[in-house]
Amino acid sequence: MTHTQLFIIKIASYCNQTGRKIVFDGVEDEFYDELALELDEDSENVKVTVMFLVRQGLMELVDESEYLLTKCGEMVGSEGS
Repeated sequence: MTHTQLFIIKIASYCNQTGRKIVFDGVEDEFYDELALELDEDSENVKVTVMFLVRQGLMELVDESEYLLTKCGEMVGSEGS
């Protein structure tokens, strides 16, 4: 599994815990920096991955402070599957 695939799983797991939402709280100056801090990842990797998820229809921008992971359940799965 590549680092990108692992990172997508990490984002999906995070979103699964937050009700499929990623909210920018202003802790950092930029959304990507804040999410990178939360996930302990590089900010540029976060930006590229979020942009990829948006282009693939797996994540959508709700407003300037919130993203919604639209396919969170399918991306993470469950303990039984």
